[in-house]
Amino acid sequence: MKTKIFTFFVLFLSAFSFSQKKEVNLQIEYLIENKISSLDIIDSILFEKRKDKPFLELLVKKSKENSYFQGELYGYNSLGRHFRDLSLFDKSINKYKKALVISRKTKDTISEVKILNAIGSVYRRQDDVRNALNYHQEALERAINIKNPKINIRQSISNAQNSIGNIYLSLKQYKLALNEFEKSIVIQISLNHQLGLAINYKNIGGYFPVNFEVDDLEILKNFERKNFKISLPVIKKNFQMDFYQWSFTEILKINKYGIPEPEAKNLIYPEILLVPLVGFDLKLNRLGYGGGFYDRLIKKLSQKKNILTIGLALSDQKIDKVPVNKYDQKLDYIVTNKYTVGK
Repeated sequence: MKTKIFTFFVLFLSAFSFSQKKEVNLQIEYLIENKISSLDIIDSILFEKRKDKPFLELLVKKSKENSYFQGELYGYNSLGRHFRDLSLFDKSINKYKKALVISRKTKDTISEVKILNAIGSVYRRQDDVRNALNYHQEALERAINIKNPKINIRQSISNAQNSIGNIYLSLKQYKLALNEFEKSIVIQISLNHQLGLAINYKNIGGYFPVNFEVDDLEILKNFERKNFKISLPVIKKNFQMDFYQWSFTEILKINKYGIPEPEAKNLIYPEILLVPLVGFDLKLNRLGYGGGFYDRLIKKLSQKKNILTIGLALSDQKIDKVPVNKYDQKLDYIVTNKYTVGK
């Protein structure tokens, strides 16, 4: 809240202070004189100029002259993006690397991670696999060492993993690619965000939340917007169930257990399965309602294809030890409102 109020205050002052005639120079002078350190605030002030090459070059020049590192970093980073969008990759890398030097000089790890990923992406566009992989891996190593990472760092981790997965895919190293994609999508789901998700998983199995289960409907809605096929379970005889394709535009019917389910028309074998639970432990064991529906389903699906199983829970649903038997199926990941448990 304080940041938002301060951003508004800065924007108000900038709007009040700058005349139309000298707006460009006054904006830069204002940033330099006040040593605005937040890149988010700088971006709010300069949003309309972020693609203006002459302005960005002037920003870099003036920032250098006045030892204003944040302005220099913002300028070089924006120029790197500008040249990348024009497919001028050598110039883009040159500007990004200058921004990288400043991020390290100022010990701005968040910017460093983002810039490393940006450089890796430019190298990927040039089919320079070795350099692309090196920069994305460095971004990943720097990011995972940040304690208590915020959303933007977790997104950077996911972006790096997704990019590394695509590189392995281009090298036909499919197992390595799959491993990176799986780790990336877990973070995306925990953030309820699919930006940058360039993966082969296209069939998402969810559930209709009942009995205080974690609500996954918004996650499914976002996947559907990104053209993923979503599906819900239909309970069958002998404690079996299958998944059938469903859209939010379609009506659900209520089964004998009082759970909404789709019409059993288009059978789907999900590649990603979101799983409700009553409790869990840190060994990825899941406590359900006792019917064994998901255990049978996971075993059946695993015999047909590689699937990724992700339990959704609240952190206070964790228990010390879930009682298990030989029929119980461990999950691959459990995503809670506070942390993620994974293999």
